[in-house]
Amino acid sequence: MGDLSKANAVLLPLESVLSKDVTAMTNAMTKERETKMEVSPIHGQAIYQSYCLRVREAIETYKPLVPSLTLSVKGLYSMLTRLAQTASLHAGNLHKVKSSLGICSYCFPMHHYCVIIFSFFFCLCRLLKY
Repeated sequence: MGDLSKANAVLLPLESVLSKDVTAMTNAMTKERETKMEVSPIHGQAIYQSYCLRVREAIETYKPLVPSLTLSVKGLYSMLTRLAQTASLHAGNLHKVKSSLGICSYCFPMHHYCVIIFSFFFCLCRLLKY
């Protein structure tokens, strides 16, 4: 968890800064279109160099965290896969119980929750796999 916190400490501020810069550039481009002015090449080069520096610093900080984070993601994927399998098994068992007792769907809402949980974890596992 410590490495995940470190990774977030690196990536979240970077994302925030880059988003603000994109907003500022978009506003500047809109004003330039309105006034028919061109962007100064020096201004564009300064933005590029600033991005390169920020991204390089983030990569250097982030690089040692990658093996630990990869291991954590693999563990999470494995755990979610097992949880999805268990949810599927419980949903199947609840469906069998409901059918054998002749209980209608609206009288046994837990089945619906299991299907929703199973669907959520199945989709999450597929996202993590790709």
